[in-house]
Amino acid sequence: MNTFLMCEPHFYDVEYVINPYMEGNIHAVDKQLAHRQWRNLYDTISKHAKVELIDPAPGLPDMVFTANAGLPIVDLNYIWLSKFAKTQRSGEPRLFHGWFIAEGFDVLVDPRPAAPVFEGAGDGLIDCRGEYWLAYGQRSSEKAAMLIQKFFDNKTFHILELTDPYFYHLDTCFCPLSKGQCLLFKDAFSVSSYWMIAMKHGKSSGIDSDDQRNVVIEVDEADAKRFACNAVCIGDTVIMPECSDDLIGRIEAAGYTVQTVDLSEFLKAGGAAKCLTLLIH
Repeated sequence: MNTFLMCEPHFYDVEYVINPYMEGNIHAVDKQLAHRQWRNLYDTISKHAKVELIDPAPGLPDMVFTANAGLPIVDLNYIWLSKFAKTQRSGEPRLFHGWFIAEGFDVLVDPRPAAPVFEGAGDGLIDCRGEYWLAYGQRSSEKAAMLIQKFFDNKTFHILELTDPYFYHLDTCFCPLSKGQCLLFKDAFSVSSYWMIAMKHGKSSGIDSDDQRNVVIEVDEADAKRFACNAVCIGDTVIMPECSDDLIGRIEAAGYTVQTVDLSEFLKAGGAAKCLTLLIH
Protein backbone atom coordinates (compact mmCIF):
# COMPACT_ATOMS: atom_id res chain seq x y z
CA MET A 1 0.00 0.00 0.00
CA ASN A 2 1.27 3.47 -0.89
CA THR A 3 1.95 6.01 1.86
CA PHE A 4 1.57 9.77 1.44
CA LEU A 5 2.67 12.66 3.64
CA MET A 6 0.21 15.51 4.17
CA CYS A 7 0.04 18.59 6.42
CA GLU A 8 -3.16 20.05 7.81
CA PRO A 9 -3.93 23.61 6.66
CA HIS A 10 -4.11 25.25 10.10
CA PHE A 11 -1.87 28.13 8.98
CA TYR A 12 -2.65 28.07 5.28
CA ASP A 13 -3.40 31.35 3.53
CA VAL A 14 -2.11 33.39 0.62
CA GLU A 15 0.22 35.82 2.38
CA TYR A 16 2.58 36.71 -0.49
CA VAL A 17 2.94 36.35 -4.24
CA ILE A 18 5.47 33.81 -5.53
CA ASN A 19 3.50 32.50 -8.52
CA PRO A 20 0.92 33.99 -10.91
CA TYR A 21 -2.05 32.30 -9.24
CA MET A 22 -1.42 34.18 -6.00
CA GLU A 23 -1.89 37.55 -7.72
CA GLY A 24 -5.05 39.16 -6.37
CA ASN A 25 -5.59 36.45 -3.75
CA ILE A 26 -3.73 37.87 -0.75
CA HIS A 27 -5.78 36.85 2.32
CA ALA A 28 -8.63 35.80 0.01
CA VAL A 29 -8.72 32.20 1.26
CA ASP A 30 -11.91 31.01 2.94
CA LYS A 31 -10.12 29.13 5.70
CA GLN A 32 -13.09 27.08 6.87
CA LEU A 33 -13.77 25.97 3.31
CA ALA A 34 -10.07 25.21 2.81
CA HIS A 35 -10.14 22.94 5.87
CA ARG A 36 -13.19 21.09 4.53
CA GLN A 37 -11.63 20.71 1.10
CA TRP A 38 -8.36 19.44 2.56
CA ARG A 39 -10.24 16.96 4.77
CA ASN A 40 -12.18 15.70 1.76
CA LEU A 41 -8.91 15.12 -0.11
CA TYR A 42 -7.42 13.40 2.95
CA ASP A 43 -10.46 11.13 3.30
CA THR A 44 -10.47 10.33 -0.42
CA ILE A 45 -6.79 9.37 -0.47
CA SER A 46 -7.15 7.42 2.79
CA LYS A 47 -9.57 5.04 1.05
CA HIS A 48 -6.74 3.96 -1.26
CA ALA A 49 -3.51 4.55 0.67
CA LYS A 50 -2.01 5.28 4.07
CA VAL A 51 -1.58 8.93 5.02
CA GLU A 52 1.01 10.25 7.48
CA LEU A 53 0.83 13.78 8.87
CA ILE A 54 3.46 16.37 9.72
CA ASP A 55 2.52 19.13 12.14
CA PRO A 56 1.98 22.53 10.49
CA ALA A 57 3.93 25.54 11.75
CA PRO A 58 2.92 29.19 12.12
CA GLY A 59 4.48 31.53 9.62
CA LEU A 60 4.74 28.82 6.96
CA PRO A 61 1.42 28.97 5.09
CA ASP A 62 2.68 26.90 2.14
CA MET A 63 3.90 24.00 4.29
CA VAL A 64 0.55 22.39 3.46
CA PHE A 65 2.02 21.70 0.00
CA THR A 66 4.10 18.74 1.15
CA ALA A 67 5.06 17.72 -2.40
CA ASN A 68 7.79 20.33 -2.18
CA ALA A 69 9.42 18.87 0.93
CA GLY A 70 11.87 16.77 -1.04
CA LEU A 71 12.29 14.06 -3.64
CA PRO A 72 11.82 10.53 -2.27
CA ILE A 73 13.82 7.76 -3.90
CA VAL A 74 11.25 5.34 -2.61
CA ASP A 75 12.94 1.97 -3.04
CA LEU A 76 16.16 3.20 -1.39
CA ASN A 77 14.48 5.04 1.53
CA TYR A 78 16.28 8.26 0.56
CA ILE A 79 14.89 11.78 0.58
CA TRP A 80 16.68 14.51 -1.35
CA LEU A 81 15.69 17.52 0.76
CA SER A 82 14.49 20.62 -1.05
CA LYS A 83 16.18 23.98 -1.23
CA PHE A 84 13.52 26.54 -2.06
CA ALA A 85 13.92 29.23 -4.69
CA LYS A 86 11.72 31.62 -2.72
CA THR A 87 12.78 32.90 0.71
CA GLN A 88 9.17 32.80 1.91
CA ARG A 89 9.43 28.99 2.08
CA SER A 90 12.98 28.75 3.43
CA GLY A 91 11.76 27.84 6.92
CA GLU A 92 10.18 24.58 5.77
CA PRO A 93 13.20 22.31 5.09
CA ARG A 94 14.32 22.22 8.73
CA LEU A 95 10.93 20.92 9.84
CA PHE A 96 10.63 18.37 7.06
CA HIS A 97 14.21 17.26 7.70
CA GLY A 98 13.38 16.53 11.34
CA TRP A 99 10.26 14.59 10.39
CA PHE A 100 12.05 12.46 7.80
CA ILE A 101 14.89 11.64 10.21
CA ALA A 102 12.42 10.67 12.94
CA GLU A 103 10.66 8.36 10.47
CA GLY A 104 13.90 6.58 9.57
CA PHE A 105 14.66 8.07 6.17
CA ASP A 106 18.17 8.75 4.93
CA VAL A 107 18.03 12.47 4.21
CA LEU A 108 20.35 13.97 1.61
CA VAL A 109 21.14 17.67 1.98
CA ASP A 110 23.45 19.75 -0.18
CA PRO A 111 25.19 21.82 2.54
CA ARG A 112 26.79 24.39 0.25
CA PRO A 113 25.54 27.96 0.72
CA ALA A 114 25.29 28.26 -3.06
CA ALA A 115 23.66 24.86 -3.53
CA PRO A 116 21.34 24.84 -6.56
CA VAL A 117 17.64 25.21 -5.87
CA PHE A 118 15.38 22.21 -6.19
CA GLU A 119 11.76 21.98 -5.04
CA GLY A 120 11.30 18.29 -4.42
CA ALA A 121 8.49 16.21 -5.85
CA GLY A 122 7.01 19.35 -7.33
CA ASP A 123 9.78 19.06 -9.91
CA GLY A 124 10.53 15.36 -9.59
CA LEU A 125 8.09 12.58 -10.52
CA ILE A 126 8.42 8.81 -10.79
CA ASP A 127 6.55 6.80 -13.41
CA CYS A 128 5.25 3.24 -13.40
CA ARG A 129 8.55 1.97 -14.82
CA GLY A 130 10.48 3.40 -11.89
CA GLU A 131 12.01 6.11 -14.07
CA TYR A 132 12.30 9.68 -12.78
CA TRP A 133 11.30 12.89 -14.53
CA LEU A 134 12.97 16.06 -13.26
CA ALA A 135 12.27 19.62 -14.36
CA TYR A 136 14.07 22.94 -14.28
CA GLY A 137 13.47 26.44 -15.58
CA GLN A 138 11.10 28.04 -13.10
CA ARG A 139 11.69 27.01 -9.48
CA SER A 140 14.35 24.31 -9.72
CA SER A 141 17.72 24.51 -11.44
CA GLU A 142 19.19 22.33 -14.15
CA LYS A 143 22.32 21.96 -12.00
CA ALA A 144 20.26 20.36 -9.22
CA ALA A 145 18.63 17.93 -11.64
CA MET A 146 22.01 16.91 -13.03
CA LEU A 147 23.42 16.52 -9.52
CA ILE A 148 20.58 14.19 -8.53
CA GLN A 149 21.01 12.22 -11.74
CA LYS A 150 24.73 11.83 -11.06
CA PHE A 151 24.23 10.80 -7.43
CA PHE A 152 21.69 8.09 -8.29
CA ASP A 153 23.55 6.84 -11.33
CA ASN A 154 21.81 3.45 -11.20
CA LYS A 155 18.43 5.11 -11.84
CA THR A 156 16.98 6.40 -15.11
CA PHE A 157 16.30 10.13 -15.21
CA HIS A 158 14.74 12.36 -17.86
CA ILE A 159 15.41 16.08 -17.45
CA LEU A 160 12.81 18.51 -18.81
CA GLU A 161 12.68 22.28 -19.28
CA LEU A 162 9.63 24.28 -18.16
CA THR A 163 9.04 27.53 -20.04
CA ASP A 164 5.72 28.96 -18.79
CA PRO A 165 5.56 30.82 -15.44
CA TYR A 166 1.99 29.58 -14.93
CA PHE A 167 3.35 26.03 -14.83
CA TYR A 168 6.24 26.59 -12.49
CA HIS A 169 6.50 23.02 -11.19
CA LEU A 170 6.48 19.80 -13.19
CA ASP A 171 3.49 18.46 -11.27
CA THR A 172 1.34 21.33 -12.55
CA CYS A 173 1.64 20.17 -16.16
CA PHE A 174 2.64 16.48 -16.19
CA CYS A 175 1.27 13.46 -14.35
CA PRO A 176 2.52 9.91 -14.99
CA LEU A 177 -0.27 7.36 -14.56
CA SER A 178 -0.03 3.83 -13.21
CA LYS A 179 -0.60 1.98 -16.51
CA GLY A 180 1.98 3.90 -18.50
CA GLN A 181 -0.01 6.87 -19.78
CA CYS A 182 0.44 10.44 -18.64
CA LEU A 183 -1.54 13.65 -18.39
CA LEU A 184 0.31 16.46 -20.15
CA PHE A 185 -0.07 20.15 -20.93
CA LYS A 186 2.49 20.36 -23.70
CA ASP A 187 2.74 24.15 -23.94
CA ALA A 188 4.43 24.27 -20.52
CA PHE A 189 7.56 22.66 -21.99
CA SER A 190 10.30 23.48 -24.42
CA VAL A 191 9.79 21.73 -27.75
CA SER A 192 12.57 19.22 -27.11
CA SER A 193 11.22 18.38 -23.66
CA TYR A 194 7.71 17.84 -25.00
CA TRP A 195 9.01 15.43 -27.62
CA MET A 196 11.05 13.61 -25.00
CA ILE A 197 7.81 12.90 -23.13
CA ALA A 198 5.86 12.09 -26.30
CA MET A 199 8.46 9.68 -27.65
CA LYS A 200 8.77 7.90 -24.30
CA HIS A 201 5.03 7.44 -24.00
CA GLY A 202 4.61 6.41 -27.60
CA LYS A 203 1.60 8.26 -28.95
CA SER A 204 0.91 11.95 -29.38
CA SER A 205 0.50 14.32 -32.30
CA GLY A 206 1.13 11.76 -34.99
CA ILE A 207 3.21 9.29 -33.01
CA ASP A 208 1.46 5.96 -33.45
CA SER A 209 1.55 3.08 -31.00
CA ASP A 210 -0.20 -0.28 -30.86
CA ASP A 211 0.23 -0.32 -27.10
CA GLN A 212 -2.60 1.86 -25.82
CA ARG A 213 -1.15 1.78 -22.31
CA ASN A 214 1.52 4.19 -23.51
CA VAL A 215 -0.49 7.23 -24.50
CA VAL A 216 -0.14 10.93 -23.80
CA ILE A 217 -3.50 12.25 -22.60
CA GLU A 218 -3.20 15.89 -23.60
CA VAL A 219 -4.78 18.54 -21.39
CA ASP A 220 -5.93 21.86 -22.82
CA GLU A 221 -5.02 25.21 -21.30
CA ALA A 222 -8.34 25.69 -19.52
CA ASP A 223 -8.10 22.36 -17.70
CA ALA A 224 -4.37 22.84 -17.12
CA LYS A 225 -5.05 26.12 -15.32
CA ARG A 226 -7.62 24.27 -13.20
CA PHE A 227 -4.63 22.08 -12.22
CA ALA A 228 -5.98 18.95 -13.91
CA CYS A 229 -2.44 17.58 -14.22
CA ASN A 230 -1.94 18.06 -10.48
CA ALA A 231 -3.52 14.69 -9.82
CA VAL A 232 -2.75 11.74 -7.55
CA CYS A 233 -2.84 8.33 -9.23
CA ILE A 234 -3.19 5.33 -6.90
CA GLY A 235 -3.61 2.08 -8.78
CA ASP A 236 -6.52 2.50 -11.18
CA THR A 237 -7.87 5.58 -9.38
CA VAL A 238 -7.05 9.15 -10.41
CA ILE A 239 -7.85 11.75 -7.75
CA MET A 240 -7.85 15.19 -9.32
CA PRO A 241 -9.32 18.69 -9.10
CA GLU A 242 -12.59 19.46 -10.84
CA CYS A 243 -12.10 19.64 -14.61
CA SER A 244 -13.96 19.20 -17.90
CA ASP A 245 -16.16 16.21 -18.65
CA ASP A 246 -14.16 15.69 -21.84
CA LEU A 247 -10.90 15.17 -19.96
CA ILE A 248 -12.54 12.95 -17.35
CA GLY A 249 -14.00 10.83 -20.15
CA ARG A 250 -10.63 10.40 -21.84
CA ILE A 251 -8.98 9.35 -18.58
CA GLU A 252 -11.79 6.87 -17.90
CA ALA A 253 -11.44 5.51 -21.45
CA ALA A 254 -7.80 4.78 -20.65
CA GLY A 255 -8.92 2.45 -17.87
CA TYR A 256 -9.12 4.60 -14.75
CA THR A 257 -11.74 5.59 -12.22
CA VAL A 258 -11.72 9.37 -11.75
CA GLN A 259 -12.58 10.98 -8.43
CA THR A 260 -12.72 14.77 -8.52
CA VAL A 261 -12.31 16.94 -5.45
CA ASP A 262 -13.08 20.63 -5.08
CA LEU A 263 -9.80 22.37 -4.17
CA SER A 264 -10.75 25.92 -5.15
CA GLU A 265 -9.18 27.48 -2.04
CA PHE A 266 -5.81 25.87 -2.77
CA LEU A 267 -5.88 26.90 -6.43
CA LYS A 268 -5.62 30.46 -5.11
CA ALA A 269 -2.08 29.62 -4.00
CA GLY A 270 -1.23 27.66 -7.13
CA GLY A 271 -1.67 24.12 -5.87
CA ALA A 272 -4.07 21.19 -5.88
CA ALA A 273 -4.21 17.46 -5.10
CA LYS A 274 -0.66 16.47 -6.02
CA CYS A 275 0.87 19.57 -4.41
CA LEU A 276 -0.89 18.68 -1.14
CA THR A 277 0.64 15.20 -0.98
CA LEU A 278 4.06 13.54 -1.05
CA LEU A 279 4.43 9.88 -1.97
CA ILE A 280 6.95 8.48 0.54
CA HIS A 281 6.36 4.70 0.24
